[in-house]
Amino acid sequence: MPVAMYPHYSQWIRGHRDLPLTLNQWCIVARREFSHPTPFIRSQEFLWQDGGTAFATKKEADTEVLEILELYRRIYEEYLAIPVVKGKKSKLEKFSGGLYTTSVEIGVMVMVHGDDKGLVLPPKVASVQVIVIPVPYEDADTEKILEACKTIVDTFSEAGLRVEADLRDNYSPGWKYSHWEMKGVPLRIEIGPKDLAKNQCSWFLVLIAVGLQFPSATYLVEPTLVSRCPPGFLLATVLSANFHIADSLNIHFLELLMACIMGIKACNGSKTVRAVRRDNSEKMDIPVDTDLVPWIKDMLADIQQSLFDDAKRKRDACIKIVKTWDEFVEALNQKKMILAPWCDEVVRRIIAVLLMLFCLFPPASGYHNFPYLTLGNYWACLRHLAP
Repeated sequence: MPVAMYPHYSQWIRGHRDLPLTLNQWCIVARREFSHPTPFIRSQEFLWQDGGTAFATKKEADTEVLEILELYRRIYEEYLAIPVVKGKKSKLEKFSGGLYTTSVEIGVMVMVHGDDKGLVLPPKVASVQVIVIPVPYEDADTEKILEACKTIVDTFSEAGLRVEADLRDNYSPGWKYSHWEMKGVPLRIEIGPKDLAKNQCSWFLVLIAVGLQFPSATYLVEPTLVSRCPPGFLLATVLSANFHIADSLNIHFLELLMACIMGIKACNGSKTVRAVRRDNSEKMDIPVDTDLVPWIKDMLADIQQSLFDDAKRKRDACIKIVKTWDEFVEALNQKKMILAPWCDEVVRRIIAVLLMLFCLFPPASGYHNFPYLTLGNYWACLRHLAP
């Protein structure tokens, strides 16, 4: 960009009234000198985003750099769910011709979140956030199932969710599960004849029976019962969010009976759909009569946060603080991310020593007591915040 654009700056900027000048570009860049490609990390051709600005003072330029760096951090952490470390590049690693270079050090989303099944996309950047899959069986009312799928898609779309239904009849439901898991869709909704025929009221009758038998007693509620209560049922709000057994429910018989009757009236004939998370494969049955949109939005937000928390936990577990050369070598050969005191001159000496060791004892010699992994070490950045 500097070669192509900055010669024109002298024509565009005629005085202080033309400042500041801020430009942004997206383009495809091909590396002129390229070797050792690394999938997802370093390729010969890549998409480049670049900003070119001109300010009256260095202070203004410094402020702009840090503001843009913060925007990069927000994109990575809030949308891609990847924790980053903000910092300044060393003199050896700064952009050629620049006064200094800042960076955020990351992995890439595909490698951070993906698993053996395929992609795992954060909901905020997934082109399809929810996929609805019909699960018909022989002698099932297929049209009714497909209509339920279309209804859910329309409802979610009106609420601003990015949702699709896979209504293809030449693939089995199992094939579709694997297909959309490979694509990384955050949430899958399954609808079949058994789901549409389920009735959620039998557990309320159990509560009524308990109340009739022990009208003045303290009631204990089984966790399996409570976990299957539809949202909005009175007793479900009394228990903890994790549906553990309550120590006691001091509810008067009439209150319990009324709650059960209201619950039966509210959910009589209730059908369910199954939701499956891509990030942890958790399965949940949700009553169709429930307002699904808030539930789905909350679940997508939880998936987004869970992906970030898991990536941050793994990242933090890989960071090791070192203060000596021996600790440095040990940590690097363990493939750790190293946080260490910095000195440009010491770094130059380290590189020189490693190159000498590499020449004297190349990996092909079979002598592995020297830290060959450090030859590929990437001196990332001078961290903005000390540990």
